[in-house]
This record gives sequence, C-alpha cells and structure tokens, in this order.
Amino acid sequence: ASSRGPNETSSRSLVRTAKLLPGERLGWWSSQRYDKRKRMRAVVMGAIDDTRTRILLDTGANVSVISAAYAKGLRLREVSDHGRSLEVRGINPGVLETRRRTLVKITLGWERVYEFEMWIMEHSAGVDVVLGTDFMIPAGVRLDLFHGTARLPDEVTVPLVKSAGAADDESYGAQVVGGQTEFFYVPRGEWREFRLPRKRPKDQTNGTDGDGISSRF
Repeated sequence: ASSRGPNETSSRSLVRTAKLLPGERLGWWSSQRYDKRKRMRAVVMGAIDDTRTRILLDTGANVSVISAAYAKGLRLREVSDHGRSLEVRGINPGVLETRRRTLVKITLGWERVYEFEMWIMEHSAGVDVVLGTDFMIPAGVRLDLFHGTARLPDEVTVPLVKSAGAADDESYGAQVVGGQTEFFYVPRGEWREFRLPRKRPKDQTNGTDGDGISSRF
C-alpha cells in the first residue's frame, strides 16, 4: 500500500475528479485494515459515464464488474493489451472468465467523480454495476448501514436505496427500530454481531435484492 502523510491524503481526497491508483487508500481506509470476515452490501444511486444507474457496493467482492450488455449500451471503450484475465465463481453456475476491461467515470453523490478500470462480464447481481473492495478501499468508501448511507472522504454521504429492483429511489436507514438491548462486553481486537430489525413500509412487498456476488473473486 502507498504511504501518504495526513496533508497529502486530505488534499488528494478533495480532488473533484480522481483517478484511483492501485494500492491507494483514501479517507477512512487510510488508517483501517480490511477484515474479509465482515461482509456488507448496499445499493446506491450513482452514475457511470454520466448515466444514472443503481450501483451495488459489496465488501465481499474483491473486484468490480459491469455487465457486458450495459457496457455495450454505454458504448464504453475497452482497455486493450492489458494482458490480464479474470476467473469468477459464485455469480453464475460454473466458472466464468473474461479478459475485457474498461476505464469508466464513476460518480457517487454529486461531489465525487472517480476514473477507474473495471472488468466487463455478465453476472446476476441484480444491478449492472458492482463495486468491490478494489474500488471501495482506494476511493475511501465505507458503508454505514445503521444510518443508511455510504460515507465518502470528508464525510460526504450518499443515501442507500432499499433494493436493486425497487421502483423508486426512496432511501432507507430510518427504519431501524431497535438493536441490542442488554449490555455486553467486547474484548479489544474482537467483534460481535447482532440483528437490527427494520420496519417495513406499508406499501413494500416482500422480495430480495437479487443474487449478489456471493464469493470473493
């Protein structure tokens, strides 16, 4: 990982359009270690090359992908002669392989624009774009599921949407109605999990966010 002083990290995160660099860690991730045991997924509204779309942020995926059909619709140009290939398990039956990559402009919220290379392949994540830890860590993106937001450097927040297949962009997070009610001790260096029940809107139907990327690539 790259080493940056406090002032350099701060000024880098304020750039309106940032080209993400391999090994870079902005914002919250500049001082945190990634724990692969803690998987979080959430959908946000964003844009790919200035076209609005739902984006799945998934800490359980270590690569980012865009569907081939969506990439074709946006007329994205592929990166040539990169000499890399990717084999994927867990998003479709069997093993998928791709050698296709593209450089895209990713917009989160209204203030953060990133230039980022990602893989092109068909998948069944329920949305066209999945951003894994290869994007989230360099970009300084962390998920705050309790408050229903994705947090970017300088505490810029992007509201989460309730599902990948929802008919509108209604944010969620305010529906948290309870959690742990008894005191419990967590030793240093350890962690505990408990469920947070959510209050369902009256007009919401039962469903799922679709099959996300269920295994690390």
